Amino acid sequence: MKLVDEPSKNVFFNAFWLTDDGIRYTYLIDRLLTAKQNVLIVGPSGTGKTKLIRNYTKRLKNKHFVQKAFNMTGNCQTTSLVDFVEKDLIKTRKSNVMRPKANVHHIIFIDDLNMCRGDQFDIKGPHELIRQWFDHEGWYDQRDKCFMKVKNIRFCANVSLPDATVDAPTKHLAERFMWHWAMVTLTNQDD
Repeated sequence: MKLVDEPSKNVFFNAFWLTDDGIRYTYLIDRLLTAKQNVLIVGPSGTGKTKLIRNYTKRLKNKHFVQKAFNMTGNCQTTSLVDFVEKDLIKTRKSNVMRPKANVHHIIFIDDLNMCRGDQFDIKGPHELIRQWFDHEGWYDQRDKCFMKVKNIRFCANVSLPDATVDAPTKHLAERFMWHWAMVTLTNQDD
């Protein structure tokens, strides 16, 4: 796997150079995803969480993995996440099982997982949908109201640590949601 994006047309800001820590994080993320773990990357703003995982997934040479990226926003709805995940899946002979094409695993990267807002009871629909997949490998189809198994997908997401400039309730992640993730914590870059 090639570890860096080289500058195109001598434009320096298009380059991405991995530090020693970046190489270690990339290796750890690769091992976790290969072992069929769901990865949550945690760190302060500006540590390169999004760029690190996008560089990793873009450089995957393994034909058995396909990367899909979803940006979580404050107004994100459960239906938009379901439609995004199911868009490239096919139904198998069993009508209640969906999966990517044969011998392929989807890595679904969710940028800013902690940005969606909860309802009046602080329930975050997209988080509950992902948690339902963690617990049961599927979710209920909103059209047919039957349970759909979703096979051969893995989630990789990043979250920023709360700070004084961001609304704290949007940063909260439920404990019953958090324990499903293998967490990789990025630290600030030293000069």
